[in-house]
Amino acid sequence: MSDNGEIVIVSGSRLMYSFNVNEGTVQNLSDLQPRIECIDVSFGGITVAGSSIIVDNQDHGVVSCFDENGKLLWNYTTGGTVSSIKISSDGRYIVAGTEHNPSGIAKIIFFSVNGSLLWMENAYKTSFEVTSVDITPDGEYVAAGTDYNKVYLFSNNGTEILDYTTYGPIDTGYTYRYRDINPGQYVALSDDGTYLAAGSLDRYVYMFSNNGTRLWRYKGERPFCVTDITSDGSSIVSVSDDGTIFFFNRTGSLLWTYGTESIIRSIKTDSSGDLIVAGSNNSEIYCLNGSGDLIGNYTTIGGVTDVEVSEDGSYISAISEGGVLYFFGRDDLCNGSMVV
Repeated sequence: MSDNGEIVIVSGSRLMYSFNVNEGTVQNLSDLQPRIECIDVSFGGITVAGSSIIVDNQDHGVVSCFDENGKLLWNYTTGGTVSSIKISSDGRYIVAGTEHNPSGIAKIIFFSVNGSLLWMENAYKTSFEVTSVDITPDGEYVAAGTDYNKVYLFSNNGTEILDYTTYGPIDTGYTYRYRDINPGQYVALSDDGTYLAAGSLDRYVYMFSNNGTRLWRYKGERPFCVTDITSDGSSIVSVSDDGTIFFFNRTGSLLWTYGTESIIRSIKTDSSGDLIVAGSNNSEIYCLNGSGDLIGNYTTIGGVTDVEVSEDGSYISAISEGGVLYFFGRDDLCNGSMVV
């Protein structure tokens, strides 16, 4: 979903569709030959997709970029499957993370929207996969997490700000068998790049600053997986692998928890932390307020693979197994009804 909630992108294994909420239109973006692994869309409707393709019995990847009318602008072939992708909200920059290439190296790749390769960095030498990437709305900062216990932060020009080793992977943990299109978000940046949050299977939630300093870490009783942060970095939400939602303030104080007793595959917050939406493997969408109260829920057809929330919290989208798209206004979800 775009930050303003006007455009929603959904994909199957090879097809992508763009929904314009205001105009009520649906557009078939592409019939890609590679399998689509991850997608994202900018504020203005520029769409990026990361795919996998087999060449000579080896996995490779493709980064694809489409304009607001669905026209393919360019493709870039990577050495390994594209496992995570993000485009800056202003539509100028793209970051992609890959699985290992035939040489055994996972990559973090940074592009301009015209397809120019600006820089590329190797993840730690034995990383199998860059599991999660994030980018600030203006593209000035890029974050990445890997399955080999690494959290990275880069500036726009490729300067490495942070290379931090955790005690466990930045990954899905026990939810791995449920991974589908758009893997979960495990590293998350505040809008100005001042703060970087990450959940890890080492049972810690981490908070870093953009000077490379670890500000705090919180140890739980279970591994942490999907994580998000508010626009100003004032609140962080992370989920343990038993489905418990943890909500922290900027200084690392745990404000509340909420137990879902299910595997949470995706969680997002609005810009202020007043709305938290989680999608679970037990076919439920949970809507919580900033105090941790359940203010709405919806039962889907199949497990929820992804949820998105507009910056102002007005709109919520979700995708369930089988490629079913759900779209709500905030009040509609609280009342248990869909917009489309």
